[in-house]
Amino acid sequence: VSSRPEIRNEDIGRVLEALGAGVLRETSPAVRQVAVDAVVRRWHGGSVSGEGRALPQDAFGSIGFVEELLQKRFVSDARFARALAALGERRLVNLIVLMGHLNIRCAQQALAGSACVL
Repeated sequence: VSSRPEIRNEDIGRVLEALGAGVLRETSPAVRQVAVDAVVRRWHGGSVSGEGRALPQDAFGSIGFVEELLQKRFVSDARFARALAALGERRLVNLIVLMGHLNIRCAQQALAGSACVL
């Protein structure tokens, strides 16, 4: 068995940017901001809340889903059903992929010794 060559950071960065570009095109700006806020707060030890924000219904409906998924790494059937009704299947999948993308970017920054900035 031979070991695989290491993947260089530039290669990982290009893959992540390509993934992010594809997902960002399909995610509404308001929902994207909910995800970014939640991931950044999670990496800095807080949580996200929609209180006091004027958000479109799909973005407001995604806050609980995003928060629960980040805290528990799963969501209840009821929460999933509400998010699915608010976003639709394609947009919900895009939100989940976007959150994964953002978490990977924050993990890379943490490995480099810096705070999560998205």
